[in-house]
Amino acid sequence: MRTLRPFSPSANQHQHDLISRYGYAEQCVGSDFGIAADPGLIESAAGRLHLSAPSGKIFNFADSDGNTDADTNLLLLWFAAKTGDGLFFNRTFLKNPNGGTGRLTGVALLWLAAQKPPGRTTELPLAWSRNGTSPVAVFHGAKGDAVKFYLGIKGGSARTTHVHLDAGSFIFELNGVRWSIDMGYQDNGALDRAGLDIYTFDQASVRWSLLSKNNLGHSTITANGARFDVTGHAAITDFKDGAQPEVTLDLAKTLGGKVGSLQRRFVKESEQSILIEDRFTTNEKTEYLTWQMMTVADVTLTLHGAILTQAGQKLNLEILAPQDLPVSVISLNPPPLQLDLPVRNLKRLEITIPAYTVKGRSGLLQVRLSGRR
Repeated sequence: MRTLRPFSPSANQHQHDLISRYGYAEQCVGSDFGIAADPGLIESAAGRLHLSAPSGKIFNFADSDGNTDADTNLLLLWFAAKTGDGLFFNRTFLKNPNGGTGRLTGVALLWLAAQKPPGRTTELPLAWSRNGTSPVAVFHGAKGDAVKFYLGIKGGSARTTHVHLDAGSFIFELNGVRWSIDMGYQDNGALDRAGLDIYTFDQASVRWSLLSKNNLGHSTITANGARFDVTGHAAITDFKDGAQPEVTLDLAKTLGGKVGSLQRRFVKESEQSILIEDRFTTNEKTEYLTWQMMTVADVTLTLHGAILTQAGQKLNLEILAPQDLPVSVISLNPPPLQLDLPVRNLKRLEITIPAYTVKGRSGLLQVRLSGRR
């Protein structure tokens, strides 16, 4: 049986198909035909919880719209019945069943009827990571966190279904606001009707001309303003949990030989701040590196960074090193191409390091994002 990966962009659809099919069979013939023993399937439910942010939206990398649908919520009742773990017991459905119905509603009522008092309730770790085809890492706020901290980080490559050129990208939520965003899903049907072949994933594919799918539309780092190498894979090379969790990704292959090396490190410094550190070496192909952050916040430039304002909250962007670099604001509303996904107030923040300014070919770019009251 195929093992499901908790970080696959299409994992929820696999869950829908498998559980609806075997869940109904179990009610009819008394057997799930071994699906519950699949090691990846049970883990995928915990993965879904990790990818759920305090805002109610998910970490929407690849072709995901960021919203949770009714069936995805209902699936947790199956996991709760199978594991006896209160972690998966979906109280939202019980509180508002009329707002949580979907095609699994009928069988979900049977799963609900099979519920017993949870034998245990697992606590999700505050720092979580999985490597593989689509590496991800997530840092949550502590239980009862008043500022609703959430950081999601993405590695990987363009060799998986529904992927984007998004290696090294991140989303960041604080005080109920998603400051760094992923544009997420763009209607494939509309693109098909326009004659675009968006299902080809080679280097020259027209898919990568779209802002929502190329690296210029993600909060990552780019070399020479060029398209990522679709064969390059960004793996997680280090992960630490604890009071100040951190994760490091190797982006060198993603940048297609345009740098000697590039290690991107994220650190949760506190419940109010994160550090993003890019340590790199240049080579003869390096012209410049550009740090990017996609946001819909209003931006005010400062001497060493910027202040972002959204929904009555503020976020400080501070360039720690090198301190003489400015922040540029690139408006993307309207977007560059007519067929691009329009996002109201969308902009890309950029910090650019010319290669000629990097002494000894070794450089370090450090940016802190922190809450402001």
